[in-house]
Amino acid sequence: GANHGGGYSYRLCKVPHGHYGSMSSLTEACFQAGHMKFAGEWSWAQYGDDSNNRKRIRAKRTSVGTHPRGSQWTRNPIPAWKCASGGRQGYKFDG
Repeated sequence: GANHGGGYSYRLCKVPHGHYGSMSSLTEACFQAGHMKFAGEWSWAQYGDDSNNRKRIRAKRTSVGTHPRGSQWTRNPIPAWKCASGGRQGYKFDG
């Protein structure tokens, strides 16, 4: 895979009552109404299974210009690597 930057948000949607757990009853509108806010001001990156190989990175979050209005979005903490779409040449994650 390749990292081309971007960001992420988290959304939850409860299965409506009376649908007996049917996932087909879930809608995008339900997920749009279920945006979650991030906790804290840090993102974490870990390579492999060893938690000692974990790096704390100050999170870059916003709720300005998001959809739905007021939802929260966090920038991917891993910089793009030498890509034509804007990655900085030679940027090192641990630098």
